[in-house]
Amino acid sequence: MIFKIIAVITAVYAIYRLPSALVRLKKIFVVDWEREKKKFIRKHGGISPDGEERKLVGTITRRLVACSDRPDLKYSVSVLAASDLEACALDNHIFISRAWLRLLAGDSHLVAAILAHELVHVMARHGRLRSVYRKIMTAIELLLSFLRISSIFSRLIHYAFKYSEADNSRDNEREADRKATRLLEKAGFRPRAMEELLERLAEAYESEGGGKPKENMIGNLKNTIERFFATHPELRDRIDELKKGRERAKRKI
Repeated sequence: MIFKIIAVITAVYAIYRLPSALVRLKKIFVVDWEREKKKFIRKHGGISPDGEERKLVGTITRRLVACSDRPDLKYSVSVLAASDLEACALDNHIFISRAWLRLLAGDSHLVAAILAHELVHVMARHGRLRSVYRKIMTAIELLLSFLRISSIFSRLIHYAFKYSEADNSRDNEREADRKATRLLEKAGFRPRAMEELLERLAEAYESEGGGKPKENMIGNLKNTIERFFATHPELRDRIDELKKGRERAKRKI
């Protein structure tokens, strides 16, 4: 009899909590990409008013897309006014900060390496997949909270998901490096531009240990790079993997 009473109380409690849980789940699984993009743009100082920067980035991106496996790809590309190093893809929209263009001194091959890398993320829908993964994680955490599961167990689940997400993100970055290298070659850019870009970043990062970085960017370059490459493999590891891929390609010829 006591178990029946407990079951009834539990059922009533679940029904009572269900509507609010469903509302929260709906918010979790619906992504307003336009809102996310606007928020991201505001966070990074808006869009750069420099017409030459927009022209450079637009021309390079069109050239890359035309030579890709998805020449019909619908995309947008914008230059952020941000003074920190920033490049990412939100849904089908690619962002690159003017700080990158200044750091690379307008070298179209190195700029193309960044854009090719982000284009691969767009084509492979890495951003959307990551968003779905995070939503699943949030939904599970919400369910655990709803069921009043032990907070220790909930935290263990949370960190397991975070580790898995980071591991998957690193795989996505390696894939983007490899495919971006092939895309650069197809589009007539230096095939090693991706490798050169990572080498330059690694040198700038490492040089700060002995004083000012070689590229005297605004703010703390080390922190900027660390933030940009969060959940990314180590720079030297990425460079080594590209070199190994180049060597394997030579042996096949």
